[in-house]
Amino acid sequence: MRKKGDRELPELTTMNRQTNQKLGWSLTILTIGLSLFITAFITTTSPLFAFNNSWDGNTMFTVGKGLWHGLMPYRDLFDQRGPLIYLMNSFSALISYKTFLGVYLFEALTVFFDIIMSYKIINLKFSRPISFASSLTLLPIVFNDYFFENGELPESLIMPLVLSLIYIVLKNNGKPETNFQLFGQGVAMAVVFWIKFSLILPWISFFGLIAVQALFSKHFHELLRKVAASLAGFMAVSVPLIIFYGVMGALSDLFKVYFIINLNYYPHSHLFSFQLIETISGFVFRNFRTVTISALFLIGILYLIFNTTFKWFPKIIILSAALLEVIVIVGNEFSFRYYFVALGVFMVFMSMGIASGLTYLTEHRFNNQTKVSLITAVIAVGSIFITNRNYRYTILFPHNQAISTNHNTTTPFQIQFAKIINKSKDRTILNYNNLDVGIYTATGTLPQTKYFAKLNLRGFRPLMDTQNYLLNNHQAHFVVFTLLENESIWDSDQQPDDSFTHAYRLVAQRKLIFQNHKMKYLLYELRS
Repeated sequence: MRKKGDRELPELTTMNRQTNQKLGWSLTILTIGLSLFITAFITTTSPLFAFNNSWDGNTMFTVGKGLWHGLMPYRDLFDQRGPLIYLMNSFSALISYKTFLGVYLFEALTVFFDIIMSYKIINLKFSRPISFASSLTLLPIVFNDYFFENGELPESLIMPLVLSLIYIVLKNNGKPETNFQLFGQGVAMAVVFWIKFSLILPWISFFGLIAVQALFSKHFHELLRKVAASLAGFMAVSVPLIIFYGVMGALSDLFKVYFIINLNYYPHSHLFSFQLIETISGFVFRNFRTVTISALFLIGILYLIFNTTFKWFPKIIILSAALLEVIVIVGNEFSFRYYFVALGVFMVFMSMGIASGLTYLTEHRFNNQTKVSLITAVIAVGSIFITNRNYRYTILFPHNQAISTNHNTTTPFQIQFAKIINKSKDRTILNYNNLDVGIYTATGTLPQTKYFAKLNLRGFRPLMDTQNYLLNNHQAHFVVFTLLENESIWDSDQQPDDSFTHAYRLVAQRKLIFQNHKMKYLLYELRS
């Protein structure tokens, strides 16, 4: 029996009596500060990095900036990502045209909402201080530098939206969704669909299962209401986007590239293949990190399954969403490591399990929730610098190998190359046989060719055919080669003809470490 005056702890077998507590101004301001601080060290778009070496990031930024000059994605600048990624980058360019400050602020905003939504999910069951501290434990797991090497990943940008879906499902706990909730999730699905359509699987699970439930219960009017509200949300985003591309005369290019080319030329999942199990197990046991992360993922899923707070229908929605993500992401034929950030949202149940342990400690060992929560928060934030060591390549360590293997050099090669290019009257650049390495960003120029970067589209001939034509007909005043340290411009993957050395001269080069590979960048200029 509790003595008079004893603090009452949240009931662990029912929904938290203090559900949906707002953080309050003090914790909200702290969350903003933490988001800016954490993001500054983990993403290379941050001002703490001398330059953003990310090939994907520079490619998206170049296409995004093109919008302000009448260059439409897909039609005028070829890339296969979703149109909303370019819209975000175009707005970022308004903040800073030659740096990624705007993108960094967008990323910090998503981390802020990651914390907020994780807190709201955990607070469905646990007290405010424990929920807030536990929400921070999600970050060192999801943003480890094995998966989150550079930053500006579609997978990380959509995390708050998936967390919002999980929150709605658990908050309703089997009760019917309101029109506002359905409209909001329709909007969220549309945003994700136009960023990277392969990431809409959680919403397929959500909308599919609630439709099946309505059909089996023969609530046809209820089903029509849900379809109408959800579709209204989806169309609220999609219709303006389609109209914009239609007015700009690029609608057919949008559908051809984003859907048809992606589906035909991009690596596919072994969804209906016996090789799927082999592919998934190959990922799980790839190295110590993947084993650890897979174990934490499984622990979180088991915690959800055996949790008595939530009913089985919301559990089934979330479990089916997680299963679909595992099959399509982990079972991909060529699984790029950053894909797995999309699975990070389900680590929130691991964080909920941590909250359960902290609650047990405060109930049976310690009598101070605030102190236990503060220690947990400090450990969680500190752990980020253990799992993600991108800070080694910031301006705090100017003599780092992400800038040059020659430790005397502290100027990024993009800046060095840009100084040479900007002295010339002709600043046409061919970024040859690679994703955009940042020369367009550093020089403040835009590509003169639609196929300005080599994408991961196997067998798509127009891309490299165009680049090889420009190279061998000397259509660019400057050519940038990106090679492994032991490669040559005459290797089989490169296609300059015999006239190249007579037409061009090497004017600058740099060796550095990029994603654990020794790389070299060569700048050639057309002889006068």
